[in-house]
Amino acid sequence: MSKSTQKSETVLIRGKAFWKEGTSPEHPVVVLVGQWKQDTPLQEAPVWNFPDSPKTLAFDCTGMEGWDSSLLVFIRRLAALAEQYQVDMQWDGLPAGLRRLENLAGKTRPPASELPTPNEDTWFQRLGMQTMVIVKTVEDVLGFCGEFCMSAVRMLTLQFNIPWRDVGEQLLRTGPKALGIVSLISFLMGLVLAFIGAIPLQMFGADVYIAMLLGIGLLRLLVPVMVGVVIAGRTGAAYAAELGTMQVNEELDAFKTLGISPMEYLVMPRSLALTIMMPPLCVYADIVGVLGGLTVALFKMNLTALEFFTQLISSTSCRDLLVGLFTCLVFGLIVSVCGCYHGMTCGRSAESVGKATTAAVVNSIIYETIATAVITILTTQLHI
Repeated sequence: MSKSTQKSETVLIRGKAFWKEGTSPEHPVVVLVGQWKQDTPLQEAPVWNFPDSPKTLAFDCTGMEGWDSSLLVFIRRLAALAEQYQVDMQWDGLPAGLRRLENLAGKTRPPASELPTPNEDTWFQRLGMQTMVIVKTVEDVLGFCGEFCMSAVRMLTLQFNIPWRDVGEQLLRTGPKALGIVSLISFLMGLVLAFIGAIPLQMFGADVYIAMLLGIGLLRLLVPVMVGVVIAGRTGAAYAAELGTMQVNEELDAFKTLGISPMEYLVMPRSLALTIMMPPLCVYADIVGVLGGLTVALFKMNLTALEFFTQLISSTSCRDLLVGLFTCLVFGLIVSVCGCYHGMTCGRSAESVGKATTAAVVNSIIYETIATAVITILTTQLHI
């Protein structure tokens, strides 16, 4: 814009703007006249140059015939230029509706010197905030578990139609499709345990007792824990990712809108399938793990298969197998609940799906460890 105070039409954007005649260069006034609307033909807009050393910038809109949001765009550009030259804009001359629109847009802020300085939270405030987060998390967990238990009771009493097709699909995904990784881990687990046990047993000439070590160690503890960890990383993460993606895409909201319970239609089939499939996977892993230990006994400890299995049968009982099966049953319930909970309670972004998947795996392993400790203590105290 011209550096003089002389009236000159220099900016033509959906209307006309010029310096008010007779104003001081230090306190110029912009006159806005005509129509400032979107449908007004766009005119050429020369570069706007401020007068020499302006201090304030005011507006005169008495000659304006009409305006819409395009005027707000023009004023914002002018405000950015005024901020660059450190000019104080006076908004009083603009239409009241425009000022309200600008306030709603959140662009008019007080100077930085007038902004309150945020105080650093004290340790007591941080403790209170963390406590509120913990209380909210506990409330969500208890609410989910309560709804899960109520749905389980309704399922057992046949009060709703179970989607058996989904249950069958989940059985296939959690069972036969997991045999590969379970076979590999189980065989190596039996192999490693046999190698470790062979060192002290050979020192005392008690090679035959390697079968006892494998039978009790694998059947009661190692195989259930190994299967639980593998399923947590494979199936629990898949549950969290699937339901989390449905949450992001608002599919869960669509289920609720249609009157379909996501707990009964999505969570229960997955939980039922995983809980049913865990004991058979445990039995299969027991067999593969024992075969891994048998390999070491045959080729490193010079035992025969007859000696190995005779000692295995005489030193282990059905209680060892049943404890392992019960542990796997509990693990299946834990993994399914953790995976579904984190999937259904994740946020609405792609990042939240990844966080939910990670949290599902981590929490499943933590709860499995706690459950293992509790089951081990109880079975020891009860002499089972």
